[in-house]
Amino acid sequence: MTAVARKVDERLAWKVPVVDAGHLIFRTAEQPASVWSVLKPWHQGILVIMTIVVVFSALSVVLVQHIYRQQLRSFHVQMNTRDALNRAWSQLLVEQSAWGALDHVETAARSQLHMVIPDLSQVTFLQAPPLQASSLQASSLQASPILSVPPVSVSVSSTAEGRQRVVATASETE
Repeated sequence: MTAVARKVDERLAWKVPVVDAGHLIFRTAEQPASVWSVLKPWHQGILVIMTIVVVFSALSVVLVQHIYRQQLRSFHVQMNTRDALNRAWSQLLVEQSAWGALDHVETAARSQLHMVIPDLSQVTFLQAPPLQASSLQASSLQASPILSVPPVSVSVSSTAEGRQRVVATASETE
């Protein structure tokens, strides 16, 4: 055996502490056949149980990591869906404000419904008589109307496009 091989063999050999003349000395002992044969039976049982627990713990970590990644992926999908719905909602709000603008409503009324602003002679303004302190009693309010509306006459005529035109005018009878 060479010197290097002897040193490696000494390092790998089992060292057993021995007390000789008050000094602690490590001597080389024979290496046992296996570590398992050195253990007592109840130590072997503990080692088997600990091995099973370590394997179960490792599998649990893998399973929990897999479930976490699935839930994270689902979360990102739901967040993307939420963002897309928020963008669509914003666009609908902008569209609603555009369709509800007075200019758009007036243009649609003129072009599609053929509505026109009436002449000043066709407009009737209604005025309520001024309220007096004596007319604020409950019995007087029920007995006398505050606002009187003149009778209205309605005429229906057909246009050249085949549509009907409705005109309501107030007739003055006094």
